[in-house]
Amino acid sequence: MVTANQEKPDARERLLAAALQVFATKGYGQASTREICQLAGVNVAGIHYHFGDKASLYRELFRIQDQFSDLPPELDDPNTTLEDGIAA
Repeated sequence: MVTANQEKPDARERLLAAALQVFATKGYGQASTREICQLAGVNVAGIHYHFGDKASLYRELFRIQDQFSDLPPELDDPNTTLEDGIAA
């Protein structure tokens, strides 16, 4: 039996993790919300419910990054691609 402390991350957290992976590998334009939801194990309406749309989900990934004090050096390099920046 799974207790509350052993539950997998909530849908919002799983969507963020899946989105980070998909955006990093495919870029924003090629990433599909259906793929992100499938990877997260969430209903296709999950992005709309938690974030509103794909663009808001994408922005949330950067808002979370802003909360960290030590950013990867790749983010200071103007030649870093979007995919490498997200992966960093």
